[in-house]
Formats: sequence, structure tokens, C-alpha cells
Amino acid sequence: MFLISQKLDKVYGTNNSYIINNGRRFKCKEVASYQKSWEFLASANRHIFRNFDPKSNYIQLDIMWYNPKFYKKNGELSKTAGDTDGVVKFIKDGICDGIGLNDAFVKKESVIQLPSDLSHHSVSVVVSIEYLSGLV
Repeated sequence: MFLISQKLDKVYGTNNSYIINNGRRFKCKEVASYQKSWEFLASANRHIFRNFDPKSNYIQLDIMWYNPKFYKKNGELSKTAGDTDGVVKFIKDGICDGIGLNDAFVKKESVIQLPSDLSHHSVSVVVSIEYLSGLV
């Protein structure tokens, strides 16, 4: 198991993250770079997954999203600042590329969004190997 964290200068989602050219879809340069940064951070822990066996193991990701826009100025929960679907995909892809495994082996993931007093978003991810018996 390992933990990686990263400050986000910009929040990346699926909207406007891809360019369509001649019917093919490409990631925007910024998004590809963001995904590569997660790959780089995860690659330092690649050795942990050397003995990963997809017949008996799976990967679990626990993602903690710290959001400075969690609340509106009037104190209510923000509806517009809470979509994490797109950014989770880029984080998952980057981490799996970094540890050298296909993201299809991520069988359990959780995302929690928490308020932050900081002026920027940040994300922490706990990556662990679990036994398949834990899925039942």
C-alpha cells in the first residue's frame, strides 16, 4: 500500500479534455501532462506490484479530494464544484500506467470529497493490493 498526493493547479474533467480529429479522440496536452504526473508519482512504488497476481489480487484506490469550493459563500454545499468523475479517470489511468498494470485490475475504488481551507484543490490517493476474497 502507498499514498500519493498532488496539488491541482487546475481541475481536469472529461468536458474539454479531449480533441476530436478525423473521428479519433486525443487527450488535450494539459490532460495528458496531468495524467503523466500521476504516472511519475506512482512509478516510485512500482516494485510493490512486482508479484501482483490477477488470479488472486485486485487493486483498490481510495481517493480523497480536497476542494476549496466545497461550500458556496452563503455556506450551502456547492452543486457545481463537486463533479469528480472525469479527474478520477485520469488519476486512475496515470497511477496504473505508473505501477505497470492495466486499470482493469482496479476492482474497488472510493472517492470522498472534503472541504479545504487552502486556495487550491488537492488530491490524495491510497493505492493497495487486496485479495479477491475481499470482494465477496
